[in-house]
Amino acid sequence: MTALSAGIIVTTPEQLATIVREQVDAALAERAAPRADEPLLLTCAALCRRLGVSRASVYRWRNAKMPSIRTGDEYRYVLDEVMAWLRRRST
Repeated sequence: MTALSAGIIVTTPEQLATIVREQVDAALAERAAPRADEPLLLTCAALCRRLGVSRASVYRWRNAKMPSIRTGDEYRYVLDEVMAWLRRRST
């Protein structure tokens, strides 16, 4: 990386990919910290709150084969499995 005078940073595509990957990993790790008050299986609403995303994102990810467990008419999510899936998609 090279810093120029106007606050512009020049980087190679590989360096940029590394920076983005590190930031995504850090953000996912922060969101994945365990919480004692949460159940093992999260509802869609709980997963949305946990990840800070919309229901539409969760539905889109589930259609893209995000790990989920169907219970009757609803789906449940294991946070660790979802986080691992999201990390695999970010690389």
